[in-house]
Amino acid sequence: MDQLAPLDRLIVNTHHSTYEVIATAAGSAEVLVRGGSFFPEFTSARLSGCSLGGSFLKLRSVHVGFCMEFALDRRVIVTSPVRAISIADSRTDADVM
Repeated sequence: MDQLAPLDRLIVNTHHSTYEVIATAAGSAEVLVRGGSFFPEFTSARLSGCSLGGSFLKLRSVHVGFCMEFALDRRVIVTSPVRAISIADSRTDADVM
């Protein structure tokens, strides 16, 4: 997340879903996320990082084979394992706001 500019969009395919993750500020873990059953529309959340299901968390990053962890209010949403990550061109995507 630290390498993304505001409005950069990641497309993250997991074992069960596809997520769109949009950076909202440079150097921040605050994102807009859409995908899976918990995020049917863009929702403000914090990308805590990725884990393998234990207590080890790779902070503010997304990695193939790991599960993404989002903080939403007082809940933690954990995805299925990431299969692929790509960066979408934010200049051509107008359906965010």
